[in-house]
Amino acid sequence: MARERNREHEARERWRRPERLVEAQVARSKLALRQSETIRENLEAVRSTYGWQANAAVSDTLVQQIDVSTQQFADRREPDVTQAHLRQFSPIQKKLLRSIKVKDYRMVHSMFLDTDGTPPPNVNFSVGPHSTPLQLAVRRGDVKMTKILVKEGLADVNYPNAMGLPALFYVFEEWREQILYKVPGRDSLVKMLDRAVDLIKLIGGAGGNVNALGLGGETPVHVAAGLGHARHLFLLCKFGFDPTLRNNVGELAVDVARKQNKAECVIILTEFSKIQYVTL
Repeated sequence: MARERNREHEARERWRRPERLVEAQVARSKLALRQSETIRENLEAVRSTYGWQANAAVSDTLVQQIDVSTQQFADRREPDVTQAHLRQFSPIQKKLLRSIKVKDYRMVHSMFLDTDGTPPPNVNFSVGPHSTPLQLAVRRGDVKMTKILVKEGLADVNYPNAMGLPALFYVFEEWREQILYKVPGRDSLVKMLDRAVDLIKLIGGAGGNVNALGLGGETPVHVAAGLGHARHLFLLCKFGFDPTLRNNVGELAVDVARKQNKAECVIILTEFSKIQYVTL
């Protein structure tokens, strides 16, 4: 539980970075005002004590300059938190995110081609608290975009979002959202699960860590076992799953499968050493 609280705290703090910049700017403004007031009071005290009659004009000018410059600094418009979040991305990163959202494969492909000397965008950065550019594609079940980002953009498949979760935790997101919201006009659940298989093969083949831990100590294998997706579970296990890993309540992946009455998943997890070389 302590580890889970620490991860949640780190995620909140990472996402609050623009807000902390705003808070720091406000604090600097207040400090500058206090410092200018102190300097002005000290100058007045010195002038009244030692009778700076000859230099009265100079001291008055100095005080006025301090007051004016400090007030300009303090009155400078503080950055809005929303705008601060937007400004944390470079123009090329914003262009990348727009292209991913509208599935502009040609544009994303061209961004990684060094034709005019423009450096390609860095694709390993957080987008809000729950995503990275790669995870945006994975959450939408966009296998083609995921492949471009991994193969051409050299996206780190284990790069975590602000919650500390890598892309493998989101291969079922498209399917899960359709189960919850039942959006009309979308592909069937079967096709979504087929895309999840392709995503697991792609991410796992690029070095995806199937032993990564979620906020509850679960691994992607725990997730697949709990959902009862035997084909996906088998693929995940083939990429080096450690069957001794337990979640925060002490459950193995096979325990999760048993609790959810997922018989096929229980068989895969208990007999994996015998069937691991079977091809799908």
